Amino acid sequence: MEIEFFEQSTRTAEERIKLCKTLTPDMFSDDYLYFGYDYFDNEDYFVGYQGYHYDGRYYKTAKKIARYYGLGKGEKVLELGCAKGFLLVEFLNLGMDVYGVDANSYPVDNCHPDLVGKIRMGRLPDMEFEDRFFDLIISKEVLPHMEMGELINVLEMTERISKGNIFHEIQCGRTDEELLLMKKWDQTHKTILSPDDWLKLFKDNDYVCDYHFKVLMPIKELK
Repeated sequence: MEIEFFEQSTRTAEERIKLCKTLTPDMFSDDYLYFGYDYFDNEDYFVGYQGYHYDGRYYKTAKKIARYYGLGKGEKVLELGCAKGFLLVEFLNLGMDVYGVDANSYPVDNCHPDLVGKIRMGRLPDMEFEDRFFDLIISKEVLPHMEMGELINVLEMTERISKGNIFHEIQCGRTDEELLLMKKWDQTHKTILSPDDWLKLFKDNDYVCDYHFKVLMPIKELK
């Protein structure tokens, strides 16, 4: 089922589209491509977060998600690609038992202080979790950053280790132009699909989850 938990910003999208048309692959540093300082915290970098600091922006979102899935204190939440854990820490503040996974060292080393020791660096398919261990598995704008082979493995594993509640916020494009701009905007994207193609991928792999498709470059709405 498609559910919208996260706030979207049309103005930010308009700025992205304007800047995106000036970008070329050689402009992206290796540090950015490996989700380092340039990706998260370089305020002078032309793309990326340009300073990703905890500001409570996900507090209301976490409460909505917890209410929707009926999550209570002590229940287990796993976030894939959790970065610095600013969403995950809100579930912690609601009394839940939280786990984070991120493939890159910089966000793990610079995570929210309350999550030190709760976030593991690595890739989910390489980790060991018991069957039906998590009450909720969530990812925010993570799946497109995976190669297709890893993505399929992640889908299989999340189904195995979850009790049934899985949610993915997925960046996408609906037209060839939107998909091209999505790739130009962030060279770390590996699997760039339309909503229909994502749904086909889920169906072909018998994968059941909740999701929301975030159109990164909504050209049609801005014309």
